Amino acid sequence: MLGHREALTKIVDGDAEFHRVPDVFYRAAAGCAEPVLRLDDGGPWWCCSFAAATEVLDRSAVFGMGGTLATRTTPGDLAQHWLELVDGESHRLQRRVVQVAMSEVALAASLDRTLGGLDLPASCDVMKDLAEPFWRRFQADWLGLAEPHLTELVERIPALLAVVMDLERGPEDEQTAAEAAATLARLIGDGCGTGGVIGALVALGLSPTQVAAHVVNLVVDMSVIPAGLGICLTRIIDDPQARRDAAVADRLPLVIDECLRLDPPQLLLVRNAIAAVELGGHTICPDDQVIVVVGMANRDAGFFPDPHAYRLRRRTALSFGLGRHSCLGRRTFGLVAEALVGSLLRRNPGLHRAGESAHATQVGIRSIEALPVRLAAA
Repeated sequence: MLGHREALTKIVDGDAEFHRVPDVFYRAAAGCAEPVLRLDDGGPWWCCSFAAATEVLDRSAVFGMGGTLATRTTPGDLAQHWLELVDGESHRLQRRVVQVAMSEVALAASLDRTLGGLDLPASCDVMKDLAEPFWRRFQADWLGLAEPHLTELVERIPALLAVVMDLERGPEDEQTAAEAAATLARLIGDGCGTGGVIGALVALGLSPTQVAAHVVNLVVDMSVIPAGLGICLTRIIDDPQARRDAAVADRLPLVIDECLRLDPPQLLLVRNAIAAVELGGHTICPDDQVIVVVGMANRDAGFFPDPHAYRLRRRTALSFGLGRHSCLGRRTFGLVAEALVGSLLRRNPGLHRAGESAHATQVGIRSIEALPVRLAAA
């Protein structure tokens, strides 16, 4: 029988079998009686309970995104601006910009433009033919960035963030980060128009590096949206009750929330301790990494009765984080998912599977790579 520590290890390592049947591992890991634990001496602290996860996510003054990295950045560089975004006052500015540039009217118009340009054959892969191109075009539209520039930007971000978040980076890393930041600023400057989020940031008089930091943060924050779309589509197609609920317009937002509670695309939320603090009976030291295991917290029986069952109108889960650092894309994802799933089901109420789905094997994110279906009007 799978033990809770073995199950947790496979969840956090992105084990292929976990990605195929996550429910098995979440059920096994639910037996964990330790709200906070280490799997290895000197390794990160894992938060498994809803209460411990909430404490970490809600205490941004103690558990930050960058830890004490701010003391080792160069004023004015991309890393410094990014840290100011995630742990400083600029976070509020970005939320205001996003709220203005992504108003209900602007989002609705962008969704209409994007959906209008997609035409599906009777047999298709809803991930490769619908969800992924839909999100890519929509993201370029609301950012105000040409799609080829967005594609190159997304390709360069992981390497850049690996340098930015390195707590022991050396001089050669600083040069790499500076070069990557300059490339990002050029991509954004060359590819943007006057509208969208980028246009709103430029209108505020921010420097190219500051704009780049904002855009990087937004793109990273919303990178799990295609994965979330795949997870919701899979459950709605496979689960008869979820399908019936999703066909009712005012229930669809609740269906999406419950799909993501049961199977969150963002598996891990990483924080770094800024100061020494007690958590779950342990002393956490400065720069210790503390990682919330979202799927386990979302299935905590102390907060979600019958936690492995699909059930609407539960309390809010942690699928999009919590507090100051909660995902900027939460509202956007809800609107995008409702538009995409609602449109798909209205046009194809007889939609059904046409083959096995394929899962990406990643650490930290669970996503559906392929979901073959047969479209049907009845």
